[in-house]
Amino acid sequence: MEGCTRWAVNTTAWQPTSAQWAAVVECLPTDEQEKCMRYKQTDDKKQAVVSQLLQRACIVQVLGVAWQQVQLQRTRGSKPFYAGPANRQPVPNFNYNVSHEASVLLLCCTAVAAYASRVPTP
Repeated sequence: MEGCTRWAVNTTAWQPTSAQWAAVVECLPTDEQEKCMRYKQTDDKKQAVVSQLLQRACIVQVLGVAWQQVQLQRTRGSKPFYAGPANRQPVPNFNYNVSHEASVLLLCCTAVAAYASRVPTP
């Protein structure tokens, strides 16, 4: 179905060099970089960065928005959502959800209904 995406990422094996880490973090807007770097644990920082990258990549791929124009905001309940302009003709009801458990992140999006995803705890 057009507008449907499901991605899972396990961040355990990813051990970026300092230069790789800097390059990846640089892909995010300054305010998001700062939020991601507030975490004390390296694994938490990695998850925050990967979550932001997945959300942005999904919006670029599904909605055709330029990377630099992706605007994310949060609901009162802290759920992220796309808040920028888009031609939503092929995906009139774009929704996505990001979930994580330990080192696994899951992003799911759909064009036809609200979406909730959860990574099951072993």
